[in-house]
Amino acid sequence: FKKQVRESAAKKVLEEVVIYKISEVEKIEATEEEMEKKYAELADLYHEIGSVHFCMSNIEEAERMLNNAVNILSDIADDAPELRDWTYHLGLAYARQNKHDDALVSFKRALACRVKYYGGEHPDVVDAYRMVGNASMALGQKEKALDSFNKALDILQRQLSEEHVDIIELKQTIKEISKNQ
Repeated sequence: FKKQVRESAAKKVLEEVVIYKISEVEKIEATEEEMEKKYAELADLYHEIGSVHFCMSNIEEAERMLNNAVNILSDIADDAPELRDWTYHLGLAYARQNKHDDALVSFKRALACRVKYYGGEHPDVVDAYRMVGNASMALGQKEKALDSFNKALDILQRQLSEEHVDIIELKQTIKEISKNQ
């Protein structure tokens, strides 16, 4: 199944590139709106392919495809709603390769997008704060990590009971970081 999805998405990307090249050679005119739609479709295909590569643990290729998706979509609309997840996925690919500086940038961007679209109390915002904290810890930035984990904890404490596993785990993480300072 994964191979079929990957081949299908790859074929679509190739078709889009061929159509684009033909339109350049033949001097086919397209409106700005038509081009934006095609670029958005191309970005979506790159994201699909990147996601398949990630699931197959082909992380370097996933990073390349996800980066293409984010860059293309950002060129169209830097505040596109898809970026709240696509930048997060790119951050995961970076983190899996221990590229923590890049992961931190991606997770911070995902966090900003998620706050904009969901507000500050959404579970995806909590998750983004956690990933910012994890990337910060990997870079040895304990104060920044603590800040992110505490923000995540504050949100969760307004929504869940103190016995909830997420709250217990975050408190333990914060305690461990604070103890080792």
